[in-house]
This record gives sequence, C-alpha cells and structure tokens, in this order.
Amino acid sequence: MSPRKKRLVIIGNGMATCRLLDELLERDALHRYEIAVFGAERGGAYNRILLSKVLGGDDPDAIVTKPTSWYTDHGVQLHDGVSVRRLDTAAKIVETEDGQSARYDLAVFATGSQPLVPPLDGMTTDDGELRPGVFIYRTMEDCLKMRAHARAGDNAVVLGGGLLGLEAAKVLSDAGLHVTVVHAGRTLMNVQLDELGGEMLERQIEAYGIFVRTGRTLEAVLGDSFVDGVRLDDDKTLAADMLVLACGVRPRVDVARASDLPINKGIIVNDTLATEVPGVYAIGECAEHAAKTYGIVTPAWEQAAVLGD
Repeated sequence: MSPRKKRLVIIGNGMATCRLLDELLERDALHRYEIAVFGAERGGAYNRILLSKVLGGDDPDAIVTKPTSWYTDHGVQLHDGVSVRRLDTAAKIVETEDGQSARYDLAVFATGSQPLVPPLDGMTTDDGELRPGVFIYRTMEDCLKMRAHARAGDNAVVLGGGLLGLEAAKVLSDAGLHVTVVHAGRTLMNVQLDELGGEMLERQIEAYGIFVRTGRTLEAVLGDSFVDGVRLDDDKTLAADMLVLACGVRPRVDVARASDLPINKGIIVNDTLATEVPGVYAIGECAEHAAKTYGIVTPAWEQAAVLGD
C-alpha cells in the first residue's frame, strides 16, 4: 500500500509561486504531495514585471503565465480570490479570511511584497477607501482601473521615482497625459543608481516630456469628491486629475505575523528556506535570509530551485 501523500500548501500566487510550481513539477512532486495554492487575486499567476503593458492597453491575458486551466491540467488545486488569515501551526491548519479551514503537512509563504502607502491628507474617503482618482500601482486590477480613468489631456502626478513609478509615468505620458513625477530622493532611482546616473536618467525622462520634481514629497491631496490637485511639502500645488502611488514596497508579513512566525523585516529563513517552525518555509520578497530581503526576481528563482530540491 502506497503511503499517503502529504499536503503542501503555498500561500500566495505571484511570480515566486509560479517558479516554485515549475521546479516542483520538474521533480515529480505530485507523486509525493497534494499541492494547493491560495491566491488573494482572482485568476492565475501573471508576470508583475510586465504590468506596464496592461496599463498601456494590452490584453491582461498577454502577461498571464499560468491561466487557471494550467493548475487543473497539472493537478494543482488553485484557490484564487481567497485570502489566508493565519496558520495554526500546532494543528497544521490553514485558516482563510472567509472562515474556511484546510489541513496541511508543509506550508510555503510566498506572499511577496505590499506597496508603501503614505498617509496623505485628503487621500481617502470617510470610509477609508482611496478617493476616486488615487491609485496604487501594484496589481493587474490597479492597472485596469488606472487605464479606465486616464484621459488624454488630463494631468497625472506619480509619487515615486523608482522603476515602477517611471514605468507608469512613461505609459501615461505616451497616452497623452501631462505627467509630473515627484520623488523624495535627490535623484531618480536612487536605490539602483548613483547620483550621476540618476541625473542622467532625469534628463532622459524629461526629454520624453515628463516633468520631474526631486527632493520633494506630497503633503495633501486636493479636491472635494474627486482629485483635482496635490500640495507639495514646499506648499506649491500641482493640478492633478489622477495621483499614482509608486512609493516602494515592503515584505508582506501580516499572515506570517498572525501565525507567530519569526519576523524581522521579512520572514526569517535559513539556507534551506525553512523557518524555525517545523514544516513552514518562505521564499521570494517576503523572505529574509542572512538579514537580507530582495525586491527583485532573480533571488526568488534561485530560492525556488533550492526549495524544490
């Protein structure tokens, strides 16, 4: 009689999970495990790096790497649109936000990152929702909302001069909007570039017709029902029909914290991507290894191979 298959649960359905599934199937993991994936977003996995293409008008399916049919065809259970609340690591139970529960033998956190959202005056409505015209640039749904709102001739302010912010600014500028990038650093992409490189990049960005305000932050979002402007920290105002927040990310660790996992900046793991809780692992942007977290995709690919082994 063959032994019972162990149940492997993966929390998150982003790019790290997508690669991990490939690594697992390459190693015939389905002979040993029942694999279930819980993803907060609807649909299958997609390439987040290519979100600017969707913002620019491409069909969302163009950046989908694993449609929902892929999971069925490969014997993987997908629970899309389902957020996990916590793990009961003693009972080995996954608890979801909608009150469901499921057993697991091994669990992998691949919850990625969440956007940094500054607490700007006037940014939200009375019920705590983003005011119409304010957008976070992070997900497929975000891009679809932004492109439905954007109109040629409108004014757009992008808060954040990193890679994502500049991508959004270029797409909106190409769509005929007047775009201003506001960036707190002295130079653009200051995490990746030195000061000279940042200055050269700024000149190139301005050559595309995009305006840049470095060394500045936003203090408030202006307007009554809808956004009609922003106020900078030097008290100057900019007209704005839309505000795009692309202020960076931090590891998404809320579910891990609720599960009493060891956390510093990210979920602390060792060389095998294991946490100190038996049977629980973490990979990708949510994981912290040797006091480092990574916001780029290459380390996640390497981690997926290590965990696959």
